[in-house]
Amino acid sequence: SSTKELTRAVKAYVEPGDRVVELGAALRDTSTAICEAIGPSGEATLVDVKRSFPKREDDKRTTAMRREGDDVTFYTDRSEFVEIDSFSCWRRALFFGECQNNAPLASYDVLVADVSSIVGNDLDLQAISLVKEFLELNDNMPGQGTKCRVVIVKSGALNAWARRLVHAQRLFGGKISDNVRSRLAQQKQDDDIHVGSKRFIPPIVVGTVGVEEYRRTIPYIVQEGNAALELGCHLGTS
Repeated sequence: SSTKELTRAVKAYVEPGDRVVELGAALRDTSTAICEAIGPSGEATLVDVKRSFPKREDDKRTTAMRREGDDVTFYTDRSEFVEIDSFSCWRRALFFGECQNNAPLASYDVLVADVSSIVGNDLDLQAISLVKEFLELNDNMPGQGTKCRVVIVKSGALNAWARRLVHAQRLFGGKISDNVRSRLAQQKQDDDIHVGSKRFIPPIVVGTVGVEEYRRTIPYIVQEGNAALELGCHLGTS
């Protein structure tokens, strides 16, 4: 959910020799971490929407941002900066570059995406859509055996969903965080707490597969006295 977390994830999951694409390369720290992780045998494609460069000031935010001319000296042995006119141009930039006569490029091992930077906003469904479309294009390129190994996403909205989402099997096995456990045990929130207020606690989301697994979750999450709404009740059996 932060640049610091994104950089730490890059250092943890990107390996020497990887082909990495960064969508939203406005911050130099992340791009630097990528280039150092892949080493001279790797390749990094650093993509960002065209924007005005910040003036050289001492403010932490401006000193962390990429500057005009960085592409001239920035890890030229392993990286390439690509500027696109708008977010919608990312597909062509990555998979059908004009310098390759519109032929598909090689596929990538890693996707690093700063959603708010490249898209312009941070919406959970937008982040998921971006990742799914990238994987569909990348992993089905003709003549390419490389599949994307890891996706690293900076998205506060997606991070918030991840904290709420629980796999049913982890619920059954008791392998859930204390935060999730206490939330499931909590009685209903006070009527004066409205959605969007600081006191509002979003609900936990349990992901299940199949009707039987779906039904097994009921004793774990439904308490006596709850008001429950079921959409798709399997003829009343559940």
